[in-house]
Amino acid sequence: MTLTNDPVTRQTLQTLIATRLDISLAEITGDTNLITLGMNSLEIMTIVNRLRRHGIPATYEQLATQPTLDAWWKAITTATQA
Repeated sequence: MTLTNDPVTRQTLQTLIATRLDISLAEITGDTNLITLGMNSLEIMTIVNRLRRHGIPATYEQLATQPTLDAWWKAITTATQA
């Protein structure tokens, strides 16, 4: 999945994660630890790079230290409001 020029939504982020992990959207709840679903450092870096290409100043540290959809969405919305 690639990000478009449309604004990134929580659903877009969830879909990106599901695509990278090859799992269903239903498996990714807000507080599910993405590491337990198979997320690894390479996948996190790939997502960071995709977000950056979309103009979102995400960092590996932000995503790796709190690997949940809720935490990632909070980091993205905070970064884009700054």
